[in-house]
Amino acid sequence: MKKTFEVVGLTFVLLAGFTAMAAEEADTKPNTKRTQLIILGTLHGGHFQNPSYGPNVLKEILLSLKPDAILNESSLSEAENDGRPICREIRVPEFWASDRVATQLGIRQIPYDRPERQELYRKTRYYERQKKSFDQYQAWAEETKKKDPENADLVVLGLWGTASSSQMYFHLRAGPEIINSNGFDSVIRIKHTVYQSITPELLAKYPGNEELVKEFEFFGDEWRERNEIMADNILKAAREFVGDRLVVLTGSEHRYILRDLLEAAEEVELKEYWQVVDVDLSGAREADANLTAEIEEMKQDTEAYIQLAGSYWKAVIRGDWAEVGGLGTGRGAEWCKKTLGTNLPVEIVEIGQPRRERSFPTGLITPCKVKFEDGQTLEFHLIISSKKVDGKWVRTISRVWRKGTLLE
Repeated sequence: MKKTFEVVGLTFVLLAGFTAMAAEEADTKPNTKRTQLIILGTLHGGHFQNPSYGPNVLKEILLSLKPDAILNESSLSEAENDGRPICREIRVPEFWASDRVATQLGIRQIPYDRPERQELYRKTRYYERQKKSFDQYQAWAEETKKKDPENADLVVLGLWGTASSSQMYFHLRAGPEIINSNGFDSVIRIKHTVYQSITPELLAKYPGNEELVKEFEFFGDEWRERNEIMADNILKAAREFVGDRLVVLTGSEHRYILRDLLEAAEEVELKEYWQVVDVDLSGAREADANLTAEIEEMKQDTEAYIQLAGSYWKAVIRGDWAEVGGLGTGRGAEWCKKTLGTNLPVEIVEIGQPRRERSFPTGLITPCKVKFEDGQTLEFHLIISSKKVDGKWVRTISRVWRKGTLLE
């Protein structure tokens, strides 16, 4: 079985490498009757870990393409009214690169992701369910392997893990030519095919997995629906920019399915960036190598928001209302009594990553999950504002927003 996985993994590596080497000659002229779409796969936070595909490399590719507009993988709530990303600091490499290039070229940025996606994920408890389902799947696979070490279904399902490992290998090492290749898309296609289609079908053969099968079907339906919405929004933009060139920035995991959904559309012409421009990225890679100080500052900044949120909830749990008020809310004991009643928090379950949204443009939203005396866990959002005082950043909690979703 191990040899099978190694052979498959090696096949993925060679396939991606050979596909990237087969780049066509540059073709810089769009078909004037169709909108040229360049779906540029990105690595999200992985750009900071990959020396071959850092934030400045992404920016340089965008700049060299000279697009008429850039489409960002964000929802309306993550963008200003003109489409500009609310969070355009380097902490989000795609938005940072997009905003810098769009500003320099004087072009529009267009959000195209599913509206209110994160809100939907919170309502459906998407991430919690995903983790729970994966843990259940792992337990079933281990138990099945003990009973039947040569189980053929497990060999097939093992392709899921092999594809995921290959994806991570490329994310940490491969340049943009590989990430934007049919070979890399094939790795992700296999991963999602096994995960969304083959896994629930094989699990259904084994009694007792009925609920787990439904969960896998739910994740597959959500993935397809989200990408269909994204493709529809991309087509709307393409119809607005007939004969122009649009660059669609998307997490590399979406490339294969977006290309599948868009390739039959008569109004668009799909191109890879390396078919359109031959760009020297050596200078951009040198610039990325010098990002160490900025990245460290970014990490410290994120940690400061998380630490402040933690201090707030610890003070509430202790009943230290003076400290609660001093952290910026000014609401102290009276606010807690009115909002929480006699059911007080007893434990911090999780503090998430700070983010910006259009509904709170003056601060970063820091999501917090808190367990209460009655055993329930509720989600809150702390709106944390920042300003410089005498050269130092001062952060205060300007608002505490209680989410209506009850979490298990």
